[in-house]
Amino acid sequence: MESCPSLHSPTDFTDEAKIKKWIKGRKIILERNPYYKVKVKHPVDVEVLFVDSDDTALRLYQTGGLDFLRRLDTIHIPEYKAKPDFIQEPMARFDYVGFGPELADQPELRKALSLSLDYKQLKKLLYALGRPGCPSLAPRLLAKIPCYNFNLKTARQALQKVGAKIRSKRWSIYYSQMGGPDVAKTIEWMQNQWKVNLGLKIDMKPQEQGVYLGKLRYFPPALFKKGVGVDRPTCLAAAEVFESSYPENFIRLKSKKYDRLIRLMRADLRHKYSKSNCTKAVSFLLDHYLIIPMGQIHFTMLATGKFTGWRLNELNQLDLSSLERVK
Repeated sequence: MESCPSLHSPTDFTDEAKIKKWIKGRKIILERNPYYKVKVKHPVDVEVLFVDSDDTALRLYQTGGLDFLRRLDTIHIPEYKAKPDFIQEPMARFDYVGFGPELADQPELRKALSLSLDYKQLKKLLYALGRPGCPSLAPRLLAKIPCYNFNLKTARQALQKVGAKIRSKRWSIYYSQMGGPDVAKTIEWMQNQWKVNLGLKIDMKPQEQGVYLGKLRYFPPALFKKGVGVDRPTCLAAAEVFESSYPENFIRLKSKKYDRLIRLMRADLRHKYSKSNCTKAVSFLLDHYLIIPMGQIHFTMLATGKFTGWRLNELNQLDLSSLERVK
């Protein structure tokens, strides 16, 4: 089942709306709380549908069954980009391809994998506004933006320092099917780049979301794609994912230096935010080739002009507190 933008926190949700009807596995109908402090002239009920694929959701939108499509696959962007209902919004995320514990003692292999990707080509393929190879963080959070650049000569030199047994091994890259066609397209592109540029054999391993998360928690694979939706729009919310004790530290990084940077960033928040420490933390991850960042993430959506008063923030929370029908 596809996830939806978060409508509200539970507390706010009970203030603004009430559940009018809930059909398990199909839809929820919300009606406005008449006692909520924000008043609108033309209040409307909101019907939230549970849709099992992006293609099905798009067909519903095209036939008038949806007024808001929360994710438009990149293959459809050229068709819709010039239309008035096309929307691209930057999201506070930290999506990455991670190198698991099996590659912890293979820095040259990680370097080769990181520098052998033509990131400008991937940016074009995904119609992305942010460049893959750079962190997903908003530029305002960093003093400077550390990035990987495509460097095939250096990548091949690094690979030559890797033992023959490791170079000839058949690896696998795991990812969640919940990411949809765009994630599969990204992994397929990476697989081909590594084969053509480095001669490495890497298989694609799509998995159901629950199975995938279980694997990451207990047996992190050598290569995996992970989407990270942060709970607050700060650098710390993204960087602390790789702190030694953090439950979702799936690359199993154990670094006193990195943990110290995280502690400094927490201290920053109590005093004054420091772009410098954020840059140092992200640079540490890239300098040691611990992850491949996927660039600043922009969600591509479609919305009819039938409603006004809605807002989607960078935490992927859909605020409908002032929603009303356009008359």
